[in-house]
Amino acid sequence: MGDHGSFRGKEEFVIMDDPLVDLDPDRRSRAADAIKKFAKHKQIILLTCHPIHARILGGHQIYLDQEISPMVT
Repeated sequence: MGDHGSFRGKEEFVIMDDPLVDLDPDRRSRAADAIKKFAKHKQIILLTCHPIHARILGGHQIYLDQEISPMVT
């Protein structure tokens, strides 16, 4: 989440898939703080199936329907 030259002058965003899932409680807290700090200036799209992680991170939450339709090919 550092400063990358290729993003200069462009809107930045990050997509994360369950970034807190394999962390112990201390690291989870520190990682959540870092993510929230980054999110103050940039957009983060974070996917998780863990409600507690969503609550820790806050922000706008979108809940998906539990029923999954089969993919049409």
